[in-house]
Formats: sequence, C-alpha cells, structure tokens
Amino acid sequence: MSAFKKPIVALVGVLAALVAGLFFATSSAGAYPSGVNPVLTINPSNPSCGDTVTYSGTHFQPGEPVTISDGVGDSVTVNADGKGNVSGSLELTCPNGTEPTTITATGRTSGGVDAVTISSGGSNSGGGSSSGSGGLSNTGVAVIGIGALGVVLLAGGGLLLLAGRRRTNSAA
Repeated sequence: MSAFKKPIVALVGVLAALVAGLFFATSSAGAYPSGVNPVLTINPSNPSCGDTVTYSGTHFQPGEPVTISDGVGDSVTVNADGKGNVSGSLELTCPNGTEPTTITATGRTSGGVDAVTISSGGSNSGGGSSSGSGGLSNTGVAVIGIGALGVVLLAGGGLLLLAGRRRTNSAA
C-alpha cells in the first residue's frame, strides 16, 4: 500500500467509527421515559366515606389508560394526556361501610403503580412511594451512549494523530 493511501484508509476508518458512534449514541438517547415511576397525589389528604377525592398523577405513558382505585370498590379509569399526566376526581362511596386505606393509580399499559396511604385522622404518605418495578430510577440520560461516543471520539483523535505523524515522517 502506498504512503498516500495509508492515511486515507485511516481517515475513512475514523469517519466510519464516528458515524457508528453517533448512531448508537443518538439511538439510545430519548425523552423522559414515561411510565417508569408514576407519582400520585390526592386532595384532601385524609378523605372519609362520602368525600370526593381530587387526584393528580404524573409519569405515566402518554395516552395509556390509568385506573384510580380506593381498594374497596370505588374506581375510575382515565387516559393519560400527551405528557403522561392524569387528573380528576373520585367519589368515595364506601360500599359496605368499609373505609379505604389506600388510593392507587395503576397504568394499564406500563404497569406503573403508585399508592397513597390514608391514615385515619392523619395525613397521607403518597407521592413517590412507587410500588412498581423497583430498582434504580431511569432519568432518561443515555450514559452508555454518551460514554461510547466519548470513546469513539478519543479513538478517532488518536488515529488522526498517528496518521499525521506518519505523514510527517514519510515527507521527511
């Protein structure tokens, strides 16, 4: 192989590696992953039978059906908006006189769940007590993709440095 073709082959290899790195970095990066850890809040925080509870939920998948239930027979299913949020009201009729102890929001597609515990005479402990899949929260940052891009850029810079040194050595 001639001295002129070696740097060109190295440059083509570097460009191919950069394009591949950018492809993998951008394909794994995305928007906030809705449906990972939903959060439910209610008002009033300590409802009783006959009360109407206003609920608000976030982090569901956009458009997915979400069931809000008190666990004793009262429930409503609503669709999350385009941002994965739900809101509305639920009347606590308390069939058989049973007081609810939790109000739960369940994403029917994602399976994401959050529950607000109601203490008699106290306040709730909801809002982020996700009883979903567990594990670490996914914040939407594609760490592996960003790291891979950094490695590809570092390797590409090293190859360009070697190609430049070979060029100056062959010219001398």
